[in-house]
Amino acid sequence: MNTLRFLFVVTGCLALTWPAVAADGPLGSGPLTLHQARMMDANKDGVISNQEYAKQSSDMMAWSEMDANGDGILDADEQRRNVRHAPIYVR
Repeated sequence: MNTLRFLFVVTGCLALTWPAVAADGPLGSGPLTLHQARMMDANKDGVISNQEYAKQSSDMMAWSEMDANGDGILDADEQRRNVRHAPIYVR
């Protein structure tokens, strides 16, 4: 009985946390989440350089779409246009 209860609790916990993890998705799959953008900005200067992006994602097609002016960085305006906010799940 204790094993069954343990499995039930673990399964329930995983079910509750999965949507939050899945909302971020893999890096480079569509628009960045705010969390991903913050992770990519390694030097915390507020912009994401091409090199910072390439360390986290290999989707350079997405990069070229996000870097609208082609200057090699995602500035604050480009980040606002391209970063989506992951939904927050409240139970």
